[in-house]
Amino acid sequence: MILIPLACAGLTLLIGTGILWSLHRLPVEKNKTTELEAFISEGLGSFGKRTLSAIIQSLIYVTIVLMLAALAFHKTFSWIQISAFLAGGLFTTSSAYFSLKFSPKMVPLIIKHSKNYVHEGLLTLFQASTAIGLFIVGWVFLGLIATFIILGSRAVIGYGLGMSLAAFFLRIGGGLFKTTTDIGSDNIHALEKNVPNFDTRNPASILDLTGDYIGDIIGFSSDLLSSFAFVIIACILFADTLLARHTIQADTALKLQQLPLQILAIGLIASLIGIYISTVRIKLKVIHNILLESLYITILLCGMGTLFILRYFGLDSSALFPAYLLGLFGAILIGFSSEVLTSSKFSPTKKIAAQAEYGPVISLFNGLSLGLRSNGLFTCYILLMAAGAFYFSGVYGIAIAAMGMLSATPIILSINIFTPLAANTQKMQQLTLDHQTTNKNTKKINEIGHTTAAIGNGFAAGAAILASTSLLFTIPLLNPAENSPQLMINLSLLTGLCLGVSLPFIFSGYLLKGLTGNILGMLKEVSRQFKEIPYLHENKGRPDIIKASDDQARMTMDSLIIPGLLMVLPPILIGYIFGAQMLIGLGLGTALACFSQSFFWANMGDALHNAKHDIENGHFGGKNSPTYTHITIANNIGDGFKDLLSPALNTWLKSVTIIIVLVLSLLAL
Repeated sequence: MILIPLACAGLTLLIGTGILWSLHRLPVEKNKTTELEAFISEGLGSFGKRTLSAIIQSLIYVTIVLMLAALAFHKTFSWIQISAFLAGGLFTTSSAYFSLKFSPKMVPLIIKHSKNYVHEGLLTLFQASTAIGLFIVGWVFLGLIATFIILGSRAVIGYGLGMSLAAFFLRIGGGLFKTTTDIGSDNIHALEKNVPNFDTRNPASILDLTGDYIGDIIGFSSDLLSSFAFVIIACILFADTLLARHTIQADTALKLQQLPLQILAIGLIASLIGIYISTVRIKLKVIHNILLESLYITILLCGMGTLFILRYFGLDSSALFPAYLLGLFGAILIGFSSEVLTSSKFSPTKKIAAQAEYGPVISLFNGLSLGLRSNGLFTCYILLMAAGAFYFSGVYGIAIAAMGMLSATPIILSINIFTPLAANTQKMQQLTLDHQTTNKNTKKINEIGHTTAAIGNGFAAGAAILASTSLLFTIPLLNPAENSPQLMINLSLLTGLCLGVSLPFIFSGYLLKGLTGNILGMLKEVSRQFKEIPYLHENKGRPDIIKASDDQARMTMDSLIIPGLLMVLPPILIGYIFGAQMLIGLGLGTALACFSQSFFWANMGDALHNAKHDIENGHFGGKNSPTYTHITIANNIGDGFKDLLSPALNTWLKSVTIIIVLVLSLLAL
């Protein structure tokens, strides 16, 4: 049975690669769009090289730290876990590098196919986004399943840590790069009044497009996939520890170990079916709600397939399936609530846009109010899912609920690649060509992408929290000093709790400090290029995108040094020096701090962003009004919240949790 998930991951990878190869071979005439795509590819190449180097160095450094800790404290050093750790980091990084290579090359092709009919461009975009999503999912999970088969079930802990470390650079580094370019492109006039805004001569405009690929495609992908991997790890650890405590029989433990991988296989097949049906509908020119329909089809098939596999395994479906459904319906509820709270179609965000005329302060307070209220609502969703799942299936049910929430990950990932690709297609069309039909069609495609904009930061935050919660509940079972999961309230636990609460805020503070420095560095570089590159103002010179992007990538990686040390060193040192109790307290404190902020920052930023988008479309005064200036200032602050701080906390929570699990498992050897 374990070969079925392996085959499904391989099939997904093969289909994604095949679609991308067929699209890549289609001819595209050279024009201004392909020239701009070359600029963007240069920028992505610079970021990719810097990030790849940083990830490889970090993989080596963490390995050395774990080895030295094992030697210093006379503990076992597990080469199996370290091998899996390196594999997880390299598989995740290579999938991101591949995405950066192919994603921008699809845009000129999409624009070309949008010249006549909207459904032709939509079909090309849908195929490109799903192919990239299928490749990433297939490649990363092929490595995970192979690790499970070759190195054993517990090796998935190391693989998850490797994914988490790669996600740290891709998600947080990508968010830092994207936020810097977004804010920098909006504020370049603070330094240079004569710099053309949103123009191919302006390096800030090109870096802004580059940041969308880095933050919204590879960053989001690594975040969501690491959440899914964490749930798989939690399910496997529950099975292992329950077997070690003689709570279940060996055959039941084997089934519970393989269950998350089988659910993964169901999600892959269901996504392929949903994608195929949507492709046929686009060819038939039925394009209304096409993305949401593919998601609903996939969710329905995931539910049916999971019920079948539970019964096939002979597991208690009356206990496990309700827990799974809670997660599945919870995902729909979080997506729907995010849509109502942050979409410009509904009153909360409409109110922010309408009141932007009173200044950026009012807009900011409206966004903060919405974010704070939504954080309480979404936290209740997570608690209800976890409590309901616990009622039906105990602590293992929480992991199964998280599996339900994330079982449609392949299609969700593809949809979230569609949205930034659609936005970039419209921006590149506006920058390079003046073709009325193409403008109209790319705008329509972009609006289709906005129908699923809510399945983004809010969903990623919920997935990270529930996935980490499911893994957090395995930590007491891994405590080598105790024979039961009961914890004693003592000074050691309370100290760890206080550290866990405080460290995420210090971590966030350093990220904002880095963001400020990066924005200033970008503004100075753009100003320098317009002063020093001959005839750049007259559009006869060429902006130096490689240098601008490389400078940003270097500053981004430098800004992550202290946050990275804060994330990796405390759990390792606390575990080896002070023991399991303080380490468990650190995990609990981390969860409390992140629960209280993630949804708040995500929804506040999304609401301000969508309010700005609503005004851009001509409402409440339009783009040339003071209202737009006010909302842009507030949105710049929201960008830092939604694109940097919220995903950074999600990654922090998952990374610290998986390091704690790994250290506890090593201490237990």
